[in-house]
Order: sequence, then structure tokens, then C-alpha cells
Amino acid sequence: IYWIACIAGAAAIDLYGITNASKKSGYTPGNFGFDPLGIFPKDKEGQKRMELAEIKNGRLAMIAVGGIATQSIITGHGFPYI
Repeated sequence: IYWIACIAGAAAIDLYGITNASKKSGYTPGNFGFDPLGIFPKDKEGQKRMELAEIKNGRLAMIAVGGIATQSIITGHGFPYI
């Protein structure tokens, strides 16, 4: 039931994004306008810098997960190490 709920939730978010993309011009995928702390800059240059930083952060996280998986395969120990 948990995985069905996870897949249904992800599908609902994706469908919401698809409907927003068809209604708004200049829509950026993943931008749902949720910024309760007001961190996202208002100027275009600051927005581009923040978006680039998020992309780089995501790529670094993917490299880190790949390193964890590789280390786990090589050593034969799962994560976390118990």
C-alpha cells in the first residue's frame, strides 16, 4: 500500500505540472511557486544563478550516491555500515 501511495502521489504531482505547463507561458518544470521563506530571488540574474546552483547541487548528490553504491559493492557491506 505504501508504494502504491508513493507512485500515486508522484503521478499527481507530475499531472499537476503537466497541466500548469499547458496553461502558462514561460513555465519552468518543477516550479510550483512554493517559496514560503522568500529565498528565491526576484531579479532574473539571481533566479538564473539559483537555478544553476540547484542543478549543480543535484549533480553532486548523484555523484555522491554513486560513490556510496560503488563502495558498497566493492566492500560487500550495505549502507549504513553496521
